[in-house]
Amino acid sequence: MIQLVLEFQLEKPELPVEYERTIVSFLKAASNNYSQEMFERLYDKSKSIIKTFTYSVYLPGAVFDKDVIKLKETRFKIFFTDADMGQTIEWFNSFQLMRMKKYPLNNNAMKLISIKSQNRKEIVDNELVIKMQSPLIVRQHNADTNKDEYYTYELPAHNECKLTRLHDPADVEGGKLILSRSHFLPAGGGTDFSTNAAESIYYVAKGKLLFKGEDGQETLLEEGDSVHIAANSPKCVTNVGVETAIMLVILLPAQ
Repeated sequence: MIQLVLEFQLEKPELPVEYERTIVSFLKAASNNYSQEMFERLYDKSKSIIKTFTYSVYLPGAVFDKDVIKLKETRFKIFFTDADMGQTIEWFNSFQLMRMKKYPLNNNAMKLISIKSQNRKEIVDNELVIKMQSPLIVRQHNADTNKDEYYTYELPAHNECKLTRLHDPADVEGGKLILSRSHFLPAGGGTDFSTNAAESIYYVAKGKLLFKGEDGQETLLEEGDSVHIAANSPKCVTNVGVETAIMLVILLPAQ
């Protein structure tokens, strides 16, 4: 499979927080500029069209502000792939026509300065382990209602909780630690009283969490508090505050 790597130059080192709208707008402009037939085939509003292409965006040193994403440099990349080889060629040609042309943004502008193609290894396995540079959104499009349904992952024994894995052992040679961040919603957010095979450290970054350990004793953990838990020791936490609680979790898996 061919992957196209698009490199853009910005006038200012920033993008809108909703940068995906900018990317979609650029793709629509590129396809329409290349071929009206291609544009209508992909973006006809009277039809529910399942796209065969996907893309990811690399934003160097991204810092998310209220309205903008500030970058450490004035360049960013889009990695673009289409399962339809014929359509990949159309996209390549459409991007070529947009190359070195100024594309206006709100109080900014971007310019496509480089287009490279590279072969991607075809995935034939039923399972694979991947590491992402940005969050993944999975959704299912309902052609009848023309609406999207978003999928969420609920970690076992976690309730009203959203977890983000920050670091894995594979990050460094010989690494052993896992670092994650958990967001527990008020009025029900927390974990079941259960065990974990990994030695753990909980650090409360925000909010109030009621911690219950193996001895059954309950301790209120507030911002800046931490607790160290032995492997296979039962415990649980419950958000007892009125705001979302944020907890950093350090795990040392059993070797």
